[in-house]
Amino acid sequence: MKINDIKEFFGNIRDVLNSPVINTVLIAGLFFILLSFFNRDSNGTIIVTSDPRWTMLWLGVSLFLVGVLLFIFRGEGIRLNKKLHIQDGFSIKFEETQVHLGIGTIQEVKGLDRTAAVVLPANTAFTDDCITDKNSALGAYVLDHFPAQIPEMTEAIA
Repeated sequence: MKINDIKEFFGNIRDVLNSPVINTVLIAGLFFILLSFFNRDSNGTIIVTSDPRWTMLWLGVSLFLVGVLLFIFRGEGIRLNKKLHIQDGFSIKFEETQVHLGIGTIQEVKGLDRTAAVVLPANTAFTDDCITDKNSALGAYVLDHFPAQIPEMTEAIA
């Protein structure tokens, strides 16, 4: 066995360990199911047997079923056939962060609180008329939500 083979082997193990929990549980379950049907004879030769080692078989089946249940209840199975309706907007959630993307005007954004953020496009120059222009996304948002703070904003940018 060469050093490159050893590096590749450990690289593959690292990839499996870094994979999502569901994949790891499913693979481990299948591994134990298959392994339960292998045994050693009196000569030490590995043979396939029709009489499995029951403890290992039940462990494999249990892990596999846990993986399937995690797949179903964590929502990964639900997303497979879901069509995206861009007109309605859609949300992406990762851990505690949720991002909602939608089509519409910035003035129609509802439900903003201290935990929300709105990402606005703006040019790099931040000219004064950008903040007060109703036809720009930044101007429309600032004029609708922060009209009293416009002088402070233009002073802070300058």
